[in-house]
Amino acid sequence: MIESAKLHLQELGIADRFELVCADIFDEQFLLPEQVDCVVLSYTITTFINNYNSLASLLKQCSKQLKPNGYLMVADFTWVDQPKDNFWAGMYTSTQHLVNGTHKEFAPFQFFIDRAPDCPFDIFHIPSYLMFKAGRECGFKNITYKEQYPNPDYKNDPVVRRYFDQCDPEDYLIKFKFN
Repeated sequence: MIESAKLHLQELGIADRFELVCADIFDEQFLLPEQVDCVVLSYTITTFINNYNSLASLLKQCSKQLKPNGYLMVADFTWVDQPKDNFWAGMYTSTQHLVNGTHKEFAPFQFFIDRAPDCPFDIFHIPSYLMFKAGRECGFKNITYKEQYPNPDYKNDPVVRRYFDQCDPEDYLIKFKFN
């Protein structure tokens, strides 16, 4: 993955602005060579965090990598019922583990892409309020939440509108700061 990222950065002509590091974020001894302005977790947390303690540990480890005025940016999503009927760009979700029509915290679900229906992604349901709770426990005092929204050029596209209007997704962007 590091090599792929390096190649992509080189293609963009910006590789000299990045230092790519492969490490275990759960190693409590891990520290970057120097603290950074921003840590970004984009659609990754829900793919491997399956309990609250792991979530809090992950955010704590990320907070240790930040400069005092730095921030952690999380973009992720929760379970929504996306039917298989060509609903949203060929993507759909399973309805297993539903309790009274919704998922319990950290309940697993499967996310499918119609081009690879035999290779579902295992995802964990992490509502944004759990991100807030874990962030506060890690010392973040300023937490900003923003629902994700469509590109303005496509906000009225029928497929995009169907997704937002019928699924009512909680795809979110959360910015965590110490002050």
